[in-house]
Amino acid sequence: MKPKIFNKLKTPSHLFWADILLIAIPMLIWASAFSLRPSFIKPKCAINPSSCVKENVFFLDQITLGKEIEEADGLSFWSQNLSGAFSVCLILFWAFFLFFSKIISLKASCIQFFIDSLLILQATIWNGALNEICRLIIQRPRPFVYSDPSQSGLDIAHYTSFYSGHTSFAAVSTVTAILCLMGRKFHPILLKLSFIISFYLIFFTGFFRVFSGRHFITDVVAAAIAGTVIAFSVVLLHKKPTA
Repeated sequence: MKPKIFNKLKTPSHLFWADILLIAIPMLIWASAFSLRPSFIKPKCAINPSSCVKENVFFLDQITLGKEIEEADGLSFWSQNLSGAFSVCLILFWAFFLFFSKIISLKASCIQFFIDSLLILQATIWNGALNEICRLIIQRPRPFVYSDPSQSGLDIAHYTSFYSGHTSFAAVSTVTAILCLMGRKFHPILLKLSFIISFYLIFFTGFFRVFSGRHFITDVVAAAIAGTVIAFSVVLLHKKPTA
């Protein structure tokens, strides 16, 4: 099974007409789910503060309570945005490297960049839609709510801890870019280096989200897994079948 998937990843990505729907549908789901927050999310910690105490938190996540470093919140935005920039720059660099190396034409390099950037966009939108659905269903309070459930628990936006949007974006954007490039004759050394950079971008985004008090450990771990799975799913869907 693994060799077949690996061989499939080594084929170029392609688009099809259904991609219009594969972008429009998750956008609609994402927007609809977000608009339903006031109707679905209940401020349970403000209603019943005794339900939001440390003892009710998963034991692994209890160690994150009380860690509310404001600077870490800002750093998480930087690492998240850097992940997106890294992904776009990576596919742009390789598309035009192939052109300047006279391996492909200018038209082919532009098409390559367009396809890969569209797949990053598509994977990101699917991640956003699934992320919002999970938040509506689970309604997990953010860690900082436990410090003052009566006041912090009044805002419904504070019940969107699971799973981390920042971390999942870092994962889905960087992994999608790398998987796309696996079918673009991407240099093996650059591929390994890109995986290392991607790992650290995902790790530090999750790290900063935890230490800012915005997410639990399980929130960022689930986010990294979700983003990676979505990236694989979207890219594999656009790879040509192998024998």
